[in-house]
Amino acid sequence: MSEDATVLEDWLAADEVVRRDMLASDGERLVAVVESIVQRDADRSIEVGRSMIDVAGNESTVARLLRARTTAEAYLGRHEDSIASAMEARRRALAVDDRVEAARALVAAMHPRSKSGRLADAIEGGEIARRELLDADAEDLAIRVDLNLGNIHKAMGEPEKALEHLGRVVDHLESGDPIRPHALNAIGECRYVLDQLDAADESFREAIDLLGEDGGLAGAIVLANRADVAGREGRIEEALELFTEARRRCDLLGAASQAARIMVETGDALESAGLLDEAAQLIELALDPLEEAGLGFERSRGLLILSRID
Repeated sequence: MSEDATVLEDWLAADEVVRRDMLASDGERLVAVVESIVQRDADRSIEVGRSMIDVAGNESTVARLLRARTTAEAYLGRHEDSIASAMEARRRALAVDDRVEAARALVAAMHPRSKSGRLADAIEGGEIARRELLDADAEDLAIRVDLNLGNIHKAMGEPEKALEHLGRVVDHLESGDPIRPHALNAIGECRYVLDQLDAADESFREAIDLLGEDGGLAGAIVLANRADVAGREGRIEEALELFTEARRRCDLLGAASQAARIMVETGDALESAGLLDEAAQLIELALDPLEEAGLGFERSRGLLILSRID
């Protein structure tokens, strides 16, 4: 049993009096464990976090636990609950003048707001959080808000605004920071939309170098982005090699939906090269996995390519 699992088992086995003592003596570690299991077991994170909130005597601790709940509920697709938890976390933090935790609650709300289509609210909250974090001399946290803001502006089709935020991220963070390659990939995607292909490929290459051979799904996505650049520039053979490697990595990770998205992108490149039968065959294979994953936009894109081929 891992150390974190042991901590949780000890917590769950304790009565209310012991739990109060545990939070008083080792609260930082207990809250960190709740945060660490959000993506692995969101339901358990919510359950354990709720039991800690019931006995916590510190509003800043409660706010942090509610922020963890915000992330867990968003992960489960419960966006309204997630936003409500974030706002309660902010209220609790402001009640004890914990400005940093209050700002971080707004940051946590950005994801469920974006997923529920409230992009303007997500941006407004992010901008407020960024200012509050800078005022609190928490520049490292503010820079991470810039990454969120950049990605939202990118999703809204505003690449120039996105680049303002993303540029701050790469200018501020050291090369070893794990967030830097994700910012570079987002910058490359913006440059690609703006038809700045050399600059886009440069950003993608740097992101790949930082992620390394074990870059996981992020590495596969960046490789597929490099393939898009190669395809647009007419380097079809190179594009197909990059797409193939990206799909291989997705298959190894069991990322079927991302592999299917890459198949559609590959089909697009094959169609551009006049390899229509190959393009149609690949896209037809991708349609069912895309439908199962609920990726309607990507599936529609595949169907559009098929309609052009027919």
